[in-house]
Amino acid sequence: IDYKAHDSKIFFITFFFLALLVTKNWNCELAMTAAKTLNGNSKVATLAPNYGPRYQLEETITTNTYSKDDTTGVVSSLCSHCGRCCCKCLHSVTACISPRCVLSFLCGSRKRVTILITISAVVSLSINAFVLEPLALSLNNQQNFSLAKEQSYGFFDDIPQSRWKLLQKRVRDQRRKQRERGWRGQVTVTDPSHYTKASQFYQHHWQADFTCPHEGRVGAVKDGGKVLCDPDNILSASRDRFQEHNGNGCLIYVSSGNVNEYIFERELLEKIGRCEVHVFSPNDEPELHSTPPNIYFHPWGFKGENSKTNDDSKNFFTFMDTLRALGHCGKTIDVFSLDCEGCEFDIYKDLFIHDHSEEDTDTDCSPAALMQILVQVHGAPTKVTNDFFATFQDQGYVTYHKGPSLEASGNEQDYGFLKLSDEFFS
Repeated sequence: IDYKAHDSKIFFITFFFLALLVTKNWNCELAMTAAKTLNGNSKVATLAPNYGPRYQLEETITTNTYSKDDTTGVVSSLCSHCGRCCCKCLHSVTACISPRCVLSFLCGSRKRVTILITISAVVSLSINAFVLEPLALSLNNQQNFSLAKEQSYGFFDDIPQSRWKLLQKRVRDQRRKQRERGWRGQVTVTDPSHYTKASQFYQHHWQADFTCPHEGRVGAVKDGGKVLCDPDNILSASRDRFQEHNGNGCLIYVSSGNVNEYIFERELLEKIGRCEVHVFSPNDEPELHSTPPNIYFHPWGFKGENSKTNDDSKNFFTFMDTLRALGHCGKTIDVFSLDCEGCEFDIYKDLFIHDHSEEDTDTDCSPAALMQILVQVHGAPTKVTNDFFATFQDQGYVTYHKGPSLEASGNEQDYGFLKLSDEFFS
């Protein structure tokens, strides 16, 4: 936390008013009288007749010799050598030490009292405005950042509590409207079959309910690019998870029917730094096996546990089979990007199931924790579309992004889901 800007403001304001006090409101005669009181042997003479409007202070001859410890004598000696200005300054400082001078200044006139009160009020207000309030606010926000960090599994570390609670309220209000309007299938008007096009259905339903402060697009401008929630936070969150909670490092899954020369994966690694990226595609093309560093290609796509896709020649595996094959059971996947031309409605429930075999505990594979899910939905199947989105909400995800695919006339939609803790929704 940087307080230097506030300190400089206080310094200049305080200096200005103190200078004003000394130069404008300090009674020079009072200062000289106090200085004379300290040493009864000294005299202050004003040589007005000789110098017209100019005045000069001159120390007269005294009857006693000044000792080394005589402060007034030292002052007088300095005055005789340094001149009028130095003498005034030293006498003023000497006068400030005198309690009589202070009392005289405070009680001398109403004007002085008014000036003193005004200066004190301005200095107090300045200290409060530029030091105390920013300090309290900074400390308060620093403590309040912990709420967002805790409820986002360490992902957000720069959102104060006040803003975080507004995001909570937004999610609650929007989901309450969903229940009232029957977006979970309670009212037939939400049935996609009532719309001639999928674009019309998505125009009215399942909007984004959360905002990421630093949302950013990664990859191609057209098809293939994805919008991530604060991509700069991905590496730091995974690093904290690894160091503080003994979790795995940064891990990303990308499933796509069109890998497109790893444009998305390359740019993602350039943006977030070192991370382990696994790319899945059933189109086993030879050039895909030549991968950039930290990118691993797997020649299969995803299918549901109860999928009708049984063509093994195209290499379709379930999500749990993939976790088991790669040794990622129970791991945290920071980003899971899914663009599989309709398989999203076939596998979405498999992303959250727990696969446990009572007969053979060695095959036990717990599901991975998916922090961000980027998915492109294709069309709006009548029976599963509402349940698709409701399942993500039930699993603790907020929707931070929704955007139509213009190439598909809005019949395909890009969604971004972010995992938050149960406390966020309570």
